[in-house]
Amino acid sequence: MKLTDRRMGMIDCLYIRIYDTYIKKKDPARFAASLYVSLVVGLIFSPISLLCAELFRTKEWNVDAIILLIYAISILTWTFCTFNKERIQQLKNKQFGTRGKYTVPTWCLFLLLPIGYIWAFFMYWLILQYVVHPYNLEGIIYKIMSD
Repeated sequence: MKLTDRRMGMIDCLYIRIYDTYIKKKDPARFAASLYVSLVVGLIFSPISLLCAELFRTKEWNVDAIILLIYAISILTWTFCTFNKERIQQLKNKQFGTRGKYTVPTWCLFLLLPIGYIWAFFMYWLILQYVVHPYNLEGIIYKIMSD
């Protein structure tokens, strides 16, 4: 499947909406849109990385912080590599062709981040309450590797 054959997904629409907003303000649009989309995607998938950080946690070293840093850098790298200039132009052409079929309302832009933070904290709490603490999994991978 070629890049031109793909349909616009929600992340693509979100990126183009943010990109267009910052272009109108004459701000660095690609940078701002990439950071916003990275934050949204990062929050959606953060429970996975937080669980991995809990499994590697130690008292002596900051392995969990390194895992979360690698996670954040990988999300940022994915976003900047996915939305290159060619892809942005293709998405803008596709958006122009559909004429408003894939629009993201303004209220959605404002609610995505607070809902994302609530999702991330709630899922982290659930993982701690029902997976990590009952089965005593905190730092289990580090303990297995060090023995």
